[in-house]
Parts: sequence; structure tokens; C-alpha cells
Amino acid sequence: MLQININETFYNITQAHPNLKDVLIDLGFKPMANMQTYQTVGRVITLKKALQHIGLSPDQAQKILNEKGLEVTFYE
Repeated sequence: MLQININETFYNITQAHPNLKDVLIDLGFKPMANMQTYQTVGRVITLKKALQHIGLSPDQAQKILNEKGLEVTFYE
């Protein structure tokens, strides 16, 4: 099971767990598919802020990721 600190940046999380990047993009982080956006915005926005931006709570995102077969737990 992956334990992810939602206060880490999108970039750091996806660098540590590359298999999450495409899944998170499909979840609603479409701009992160653009490498320039990923390299700039991804380095400063936390996963918590990014989830707020797309209107998902951490619990909702965790449930969706678990349904997709990724055992993920978010913590602060």
C-alpha cells in the first residue's frame, strides 16, 4: 500500500511513484499531461491544493484510486 503525504507537491509524489502520474491525470489533473506545466506548476502545487482545485476531497480521490486497483492512503 502506498502512503502519500498530500502536503507534498504533485511533482515529488509522481517522481517517487511514477505509476501514479497517468492515473492522477485521468482523475482530473489534465494540465499535468503537458510537460511544461508538470515541470513548473507540478513543483509548487501540493496534492491537497490540486485536489481542491478539481473539486475532490482526499477521501474521494483515495476511493477512486483504490477502485482503480491502486492501494493508496493519503495522510497529512
